[in-house]
Amino acid sequence: MAKLNNCVYNKIKLLHELSSILWFIERHANIDESHGGSKECLVMLGELERDLEKYVDKIKAVVCK
Repeated sequence: MAKLNNCVYNKIKLLHELSSILWFIERHANIDESHGGSKECLVMLGELERDLEKYVDKIKAVVCK
């Protein structure tokens, strides 16, 4: 069985964790905020979502060559 080196493992781990946060924002946080939350928080979630998507895309480009 092939062993992942730490660098590859770390990138995959980060990709997983950031993707999980994005999933949570898209499936729960945005919906909850849009149904009675604060407008400021909804704006912040949108900014965070865009930033995380950028990093997920960057990591995918490196890992999925």
